[in-house]
Amino acid sequence: MKGSFSELWGEIWPILAAATAMAAVVLLLREFAFAGLTHTPLIGLLLLSACGAAAYLTVLLAMGSPVIGEGAQVAGWILRRRGADS
Repeated sequence: MKGSFSELWGEIWPILAAATAMAAVVLLLREFAFAGLTHTPLIGLLLLSACGAAAYLTVLLAMGSPVIGEGAQVAGWILRRRGADS
């Protein structure tokens, strides 16, 4: 690979920003919003996971990141392969 650090950084910074936002949302929700609720740990895990995933996707969509298009392309490859195996 012949590339500079700035080229690499240009490609990965949206992913790092989205991951940071996701972690912040999950930690804040766990500490403040879900702290007093008496539900099973599985429900808490599912709620925090869904909120984290929503935050991650929201940041990527807000940035207009090419990661969304690339992810859709990979999903298309997987779905086509699964359909061809049937």
